[in-house]
Amino acid sequence: MKIESGRQPAGAIIPIELHESDKGSLITIQAFKDVPFEICRIYTIFAVPAGAVRGNHAHRNERQLLVCLHGSCKITLDSGVLEQQYQLNSPAEGLFIDSYVWRVLSDFSEDCVLSVLSDSPYDADDYIFDYEEFKQGLCTSSDCTNNDGISNSCTISDQISSDRAGDKLTHDEESR
Repeated sequence: MKIESGRQPAGAIIPIELHESDKGSLITIQAFKDVPFEICRIYTIFAVPAGAVRGNHAHRNERQLLVCLHGSCKITLDSGVLEQQYQLNSPAEGLFIDSYVWRVLSDFSEDCVLSVLSDSPYDADDYIFDYEEFKQGLCTSSDCTNNDGISNSCTISDQISSDRAGDKLTHDEESR
């Protein structure tokens, strides 16, 4: 799927295998099958006070998959051109967030448990906390598009679809 330059989705919902039985429920997430990266770090956000807002940053290189294991929360993603909102409320789906996407996490239910799978170890230098700095770092040059004005990078959906078919990722991992 080709997306016009500047119309790249900020995130993508990924279905997660949910197994339910009389013994309980289980989800499975596998690197390069369910997410387009090797899982390096996992952390969990819970007991968020009512009205608290988290995030308000972007990552230069880090990619993440957010899975709401219990309860619900709202995620607002901003690619610099396109803003999208997602309501996470099921462990049967995750939200893939590519690098260089601004994120705001809000509207946490009292019982929300949000798990974050990351492709890299913690690196304070990878964070961008200033929205203006984020906007200035967005690609606006002609090397971001081909002669037809189409983005040279594949879309998030293409990455995941290709990965699930057992192919290698279609983007340059070195650029992440």
